[in-house]
Amino acid sequence: MDRPTLTLLPATDLARAAFPAPEAILGPILSRGSQCLLYGLPGLGKSLVALGIAHAAATGGSFLGWHAPRPHRVLYLDGYTAPAEMKRRLALFGPPPASLQFSLTHATASALDLTELQEFRFAFMNA
Repeated sequence: MDRPTLTLLPATDLARAAFPAPEAILGPILSRGSQCLLYGLPGLGKSLVALGIAHAAATGGSFLGWHAPRPHRVLYLDGYTAPAEMKRRLALFGPPPASLQFSLTHATASALDLTELQEFRFAFMNA
């Protein structure tokens, strides 16, 4: 197996470098190729915020002052929220966009096998 090569980049070179602007999915917090993590105590609303972000990205809309320049296909993976509760929350945002899909694995159901995500991603991206 090939191992990645460690490349050192001086901070001065990084500061002078010109990079293309990343494509905004929900500007300015989420761009293509980026990753984010919502963290907090139970019951603070992380899942509701994530749903708002997903809905805005899927509709080309806005959420909490963040804006999606166009609609995107969105896959929302949730392993905690009961499907009936997710349905209730989704209705809070208005009509559901066809470009927003869910994989709901509530605690009482069988757990999502993360080894299947590559196949799932391939099927989603080629839909």
